Amino acid sequence: MSSLVTAQFDLQGHRGARARFPENSLPAFRHALACGCTTWELDLAVTHDSVLVVSHEPWLRPGLCLGPEGLPIARPEEFLIYAHSVEALATCDCGTLPDPKFPNSTRLPVSKPRLEEVVRIAPDTTRFNLEIKYFPDHIGIWHPDATAFASLVIQTIRAANLADRVTVQSFAPEALEAVHRLAPELPTVLLVEHPGTLREWLRALTFTPYAISPSFKLLTDRHIRAAHRQGVAVVPWTVNDELEFQRLVARGVDGIITDDPCRMLPYVPR
Repeated sequence: MSSLVTAQFDLQGHRGARARFPENSLPAFRHALACGCTTWELDLAVTHDSVLVVSHEPWLRPGLCLGPEGLPIARPEEFLIYAHSVEALATCDCGTLPDPKFPNSTRLPVSKPRLEEVVRIAPDTTRFNLEIKYFPDHIGIWHPDATAFASLVIQTIRAANLADRVTVQSFAPEALEAVHRLAPELPTVLLVEHPGTLREWLRALTFTPYAISPSFKLLTDRHIRAAHRQGVAVVPWTVNDELEFQRLVARGVDGIITDDPCRMLPYVPR
């Protein structure tokens, strides 16, 4: 198995550290770094001018983002990232409004950063788990096709010399197949949100990925044993409860994705 995860337990900051700062923002990633987070987990979208930006949705989320000139967003369709330039996106605020999921997080005005901005603030020891947010029914509306999307990600990885400290993950098999076809040396991660056996999960791909990343609620000891027998790492998402975190560590997972890496750091095996 690759040493990327198994050399040490992989504590991944989900969208940086969104329990403490606006998700997928530079302050959130800086906070994750200060916590001793191994990996920055982040989501990717594409602007109209083919720039990779860090966003969980391919739109500005109503209730969490403000559009140009501070105008509220009522529906996702009001600001699709793929329909706007990176300059237009930079005028929008996705950090001032309260996040109902994390009422104690620090709120401050932030725009959705370009991926290259996030890479630039990271020390050479930081790892990245880049999620391609891909929806096959919305090609040309929410994002480009899988090959074009994967190509942008691979170009950034190679330009920034990240190949030895990156994984590329997705719920969409099409996106992972494109990455594997264009850059088979890059480790890929299959995100899982539906029940099934390991064999059923892996059947979605024509190759064996570096890791599987299921919801922690789906993960069984049988999944973990079967994955490890095949040399596949196991990194569940998204764990914010200390006792659940400790149970998963004891069960032998290779890493855990959490919204609050600072709070989970004491339970990371040394």
